[in-house]
Formats: sequence, C-alpha cells, structure tokens
Amino acid sequence: MAQEAAKTPKRSSPIKTAYLILYNAVSAILWATVLGRTVGANMLRGPAFVYVSTGDFVLWTQTLMIMDVLHGLFGMHCPNRPRHRCRPSRVPLRRCLGVQYPFPALCASPVYSSMLFAWSVTEVIRYTYLAVKLGGYEPAAFTWVRYSSYLVLYPLGITSEMIQMWRALAPAGHKFGPLYQLFLGVSLFVIWPIGAYVLIGHMNRQRRKVLAAQKSENMKATQ
Repeated sequence: MAQEAAKTPKRSSPIKTAYLILYNAVSAILWATVLGRTVGANMLRGPAFVYVSTGDFVLWTQTLMIMDVLHGLFGMHCPNRPRHRCRPSRVPLRRCLGVQYPFPALCASPVYSSMLFAWSVTEVIRYTYLAVKLGGYEPAAFTWVRYSSYLVLYPLGITSEMIQMWRALAPAGHKFGPLYQLFLGVSLFVIWPIGAYVLIGHMNRQRRKVLAAQKSENMKATQ
C-alpha cells in the first residue's frame, strides 16, 4: 500500500492551479496585445512606427516572462498531465535589452516586425494552451497547433533576431566599443545557432512524444 501511495502523482492545490491559469491567461492577453499593436502599426503607418507603438510594452511583457523561469525552479508543474511539465521557455529579454533597446533605429525595419510577429504568435499559442490545459481541457486540434506552429514561427523569429544582431554590429562598436561588438558577434555566430539547434531539437522531441501519445489515446478511445 505504501508503494502504491508513493507512485500516486501529487495533486496540485486549487490555489496554485488558479494562479497558474491566471498567469498564463494574462500572459496570453499581453502577447496578443503585442501582436495587435504590431499588425495595426504596420497596416496604419508602416513598419517604421512599430517600435513607437510596441517598444516599452514589449520590454515589460518580456520582463514578466522571468516568472516562467521561477515557476520552473520552484517546480510549478502542469498538474493535469504529469507526462510533461510546464518547462520555462527561454526568456527573450536580453534580445530587447541587447539590440533593440540601445538601437531603436534598427526597429524601423520590417525585420523587427517579423520578429515581433513570430514572438507574439508563439507566446499567444503557448500561454493559451497552458491555461486551457490547466483548466482540464486539451483539445486535440489545439495540441497539434501548439506542437506544430513552431516549425514555421521559430525559424522566422530566430532568423529575424540574427538579422537584427547583424545590423547592430557596426553601431554597437561605435556606441559601446569593440568588446560589446565582439559579444554581439559571438552571440550571432556561435550562441544563437547552437541555441536554435537545441531549442528546435527539444521541440521536435516534444512534438513526437505528445502527438504519439495523443494518437495512442485516440486509438484506445475508438476501440
């Protein structure tokens, strides 16, 4: 009996679950706002005005993502499906502080808009999925979108980030000196490619695992 009790997954408290649902719902709304501002500014005034409309809002929205890391450190898992935990995503704050914030002129490019589009759509999907899942629902179609949309959005976002870093290399040297320029160069040619490989590889494994489990459950349900 003791062994059976030890194997029983620990249920999350209703308060913690409610907090995580609220956190993910608020995060989804914030990123949906980023998406709306990005699309709206492009349609109404062009890409040169996107940073004016989104700059500080994106910075604070990204800052909130630090909570993802803290949730992971304190073991705040998705309680309704123990087979995969709510992993903290990479926090993109450094991209805003390291390139976009010091060099706002770079943000007049359509590349900045494509980067924000990739970030915001990715996070709206991810946070909405987690909020719905924590509420006890996991629609099959939404699960497929969650674990398939990255195949387009991640390459778009990562490529846009790298183009922005490339464009920042020269002004970084003039404004902050050769050491900062070297840091950006190492980030561009070493850290980002390795990080992209690891991140997309992780998502590929998660996709295979989650969709295979979903297929197995569907087959059992039809038997």
